[in-house]
Amino acid sequence: MEEVYVAQATDPELEWIREEVLSGKAPGFVIHEDDTIRFHNWVCGLAVEELKKKIFDEGHNTPHFVHPGGNNCIRI
Repeated sequence: MEEVYVAQATDPELEWIREEVLSGKAPGFVIHEDDTIRFHNWVCGLAVEELKKKIFDEGHNTPHFVHPGGNNCIRI
């Protein structure tokens, strides 16, 4: 999750969403207790291709369920 947090911190679109969450203007989005931005408990903003591939590969090669959403969010 640390890698996800770092990726989110460098994503300009997610910085905008973070500001919207803090001002109460982003329904469905929350800043989780681990400081990641989530949409209905889906972790958002994996704009870093290497990290996205790592998570998807791990999801397909482990018994954990990971499914990509159409909104750049994944459930972890």
